[in-house]
Amino acid sequence: MLLDEPGSDLPGLVREECRDLLAQIGEKTVRIQTKTRRIKEVAAETDTTRRLQTMPRVGPIVALAVEAFTPAMASFKRGRDFAGSSPSHRFRLQ
Repeated sequence: MLLDEPGSDLPGLVREECRDLLAQIGEKTVRIQTKTRRIKEVAAETDTTRRLQTMPRVGPIVALAVEAFTPAMASFKRGRDFAGSSPSHRFRLQ
């Protein structure tokens, strides 16, 4: 590593700060990996989130967000109402 090379002209304080920053990056990486693993576990627990993840570009986070923030599908008359493709107003272009 460049920080540990004997011929390096980096001042000691810079080396120390770089080591601290690298340690922080390592700690954050472990925390992110732990949370990512937990999110995947939670997303695998329900049928809805598992099914949502079969769609392209829908991963555990999106699947959990959809499940958490959307009303029950039974409250929609048809699928396109859920998708928002049924306009509620008619507009005339002039």
